[in-house]
Amino acid sequence: MTIYTAQRRVQLLELSEDFMSNEPTFQTLHIAAVAFNSLVYGEIVVPDWDMFYSEHYTADFHGSARALGGCAVYVSDQKPYGKRLLKIWNLNKLSGIIGVFNCQTAGKWPPVPGSQYLPPPGSAHSLECHVSPVEFLEKVADKSWNGTCAVYAFHSGSLSTMPKKGSFEVFLGLLKSEIFTILPIRVLGHDIQFAPIGLLDMYNSKGAIEALECNDGEFAYMVKVQVRECGRFGAYSNTKPRFCTVDSKEKHFMYNALASDGLLIINLQGECSFGDIEIIY
Repeated sequence: MTIYTAQRRVQLLELSEDFMSNEPTFQTLHIAAVAFNSLVYGEIVVPDWDMFYSEHYTADFHGSARALGGCAVYVSDQKPYGKRLLKIWNLNKLSGIIGVFNCQTAGKWPPVPGSQYLPPPGSAHSLECHVSPVEFLEKVADKSWNGTCAVYAFHSGSLSTMPKKGSFEVFLGLLKSEIFTILPIRVLGHDIQFAPIGLLDMYNSKGAIEALECNDGEFAYMVKVQVRECGRFGAYSNTKPRFCTVDSKEKHFMYNALASDGLLIINLQGECSFGDIEIIY
């Protein structure tokens, strides 16, 4: 069986039968078939060598072949039921985003009409996982970024900081989720730290930010943020700004200097497609 995918720039073709973990005689045939087929098809498509199990007794055999195949390397390891949270990550223009979901006791597939689903005994209703900065975050961060991040949790509304290579625990009940916006912190001067979150009431808060510019002046530091749409704009700041403007007009902002989270909030009201925010220190 072959799968052909045609997109704008990539043509992907599976060049053999599927990886079959329970068939001992298929392991060598799988590698040999893909290798020979790649001689021909590799000139016109990206070969797909299919997935394999990293804990299978032939894992080294399959992994070694894929290291030479010029193909994507992916595994499909089975995870223990009821012990894992689902994590999905992506990148915005200036930040990363991680969604964590408790999908346990979801049911069975294919569904049988009229049948009653009983979750396995002892299946967990509250699970934990670790969240750390997303991969490739340095590609959307400033060149001077030292690895420190601000982390905004959408549902709880909490804001915290995380050091380079740090992580924190997340506990979620059944059918619960949390979305974390991971923000590279920029440093202005010697001690001013800033990271724009975006619109606090959007699931993907940072998706509303179009551009960010930081300027170091002789007597002041200025941050310019271009935002799409209206709502509560939020940012991390370890220092209270002197004043803020929206579309060149001074705007009231909320900042609790006694709080430890460093949350700065500006209400963007009215009907607006774009807003230019300036924050002056």
